[in-house]
Amino acid sequence: MTCIVGIIEKGVVHIGCDSLASGTMFKRVRKDGKVFDKGEFIIGACGSYRLMNIIEHCFTPPYFKEDTMCISKYMSTDFVDGLKKTFKERGFLRSSESTIDKGGNILVGFRGRLFEVMVDFQVAEMEDEYAVIGSGYPFAMGSLNSTKNKSVRDRLILALESAEKYDLYTQRPFNFYEKKNKKS
Repeated sequence: MTCIVGIIEKGVVHIGCDSLASGTMFKRVRKDGKVFDKGEFIIGACGSYRLMNIIEHCFTPPYFKEDTMCISKYMSTDFVDGLKKTFKERGFLRSSESTIDKGGNILVGFRGRLFEVMVDFQVAEMEDEYAVIGSGYPFAMGSLNSTKNKSVRDRLILALESAEKYDLYTQRPFNFYEKKNKKS
C-alpha cells in the first residue's frame, strides 16, 4: 500500500512517493525506495517489495527500436514482456493454465510520457497529464485535479499530503524524482 504520483510538464516526468511499508497489522518506514531510475525510464512500483527489489536491481528495460515501433506498442509488448521475463527468472511470477500472471501496479515515465502497468500487465496511458498508483489513489487524484494552477512540486506535495491524511497506508517522508525527455 502506498501512494506514487506522476505529473508530466513540458516533456519532464515528475514523480513523488511516500516511504511507508504496511500490512493489515503493521507499518514501517523503509529506506529502500519505490521509484527507480533505469536509464531513459523512471519507474515507481507499489505492492510487493520483492517486485520493487527486482525492478531496482535486476530489470533492464529492453531497447526501444524507435524506427520500427511507436512508444505505445513498445510499452505494451517489448517493455512488459521484458518485465515479465525478469520476474519469472527471479521466481516472482508463478502462473498455471488456470491463472494469468500477476505483478503489481507500476508507474513508468518514458520520453515525456506516463504509463500505468496494471497487475495483469495491461498498459494504460491516460489523457490527463498526471497519474497515481497505490492505496492513496483517490485522495491524490482529487488533489491533482483541483490544483492544476499550482507548480508541479506543490501539486506533488499536496497530492501526497492528501493521501497521507486520508489513507492509512501512506506516510512521510516523501521522495521526489524527475526524468527529462532525452528524445524529441
